[in-house]
Amino acid sequence: MTITEIIEKIKGMNADVTNIVNAYPVDLLAILEALKIGCYYSENIENNADGKYCPNENNILINKNKKGKSDQIRMIIAHELGHYIHQHEGQLYKGNEVNYSVFELQQEREANDFANELLMPKEKFIEKFKEYKNSEQKDKKEIIVALANFFFVPIENVKARAYNIGLIENLFV
Repeated sequence: MTITEIIEKIKGMNADVTNIVNAYPVDLLAILEALKIGCYYSENIENNADGKYCPNENNILINKNKKGKSDQIRMIIAHELGHYIHQHEGQLYKGNEVNYSVFELQQEREANDFANELLMPKEKFIEKFKEYKNSEQKDKKEIIVALANFFFVPIENVKARAYNIGLIENLFV
């Protein structure tokens, strides 16, 4: 799903977020507000998962252990928002300790892909990568840090995005 498709999908849910997602870093709280989705910290998320989307309450719960880690929280919210946008059934909150079925893994990948495209749209990501590469920040490690700061996401997510797009050869930058 491209950023344009994401915008159209959200607009189809009667929420205009065009200006919100075209500014960086993307204002996730404004998107949640436009979609009337609540977002709360919780102590009791099953299997100590980072977050979960609760369709019955139309809210996202974030593991309270993530407080103070704003860049990680943004990825969690975007991931859970991906479950909402894709209308995934059930509550996938198994965390790292439980094995997923093939179907559940597919849903998790869709939510991850959605989060990456929402927070780090491919075209904008490539544009900023090239801009930083052509500036004084020639070292790939510095480029990754600059991208993480620009999109306000964890460095590990930037590395994975750059690798998956083909901008870096390995994840050990």
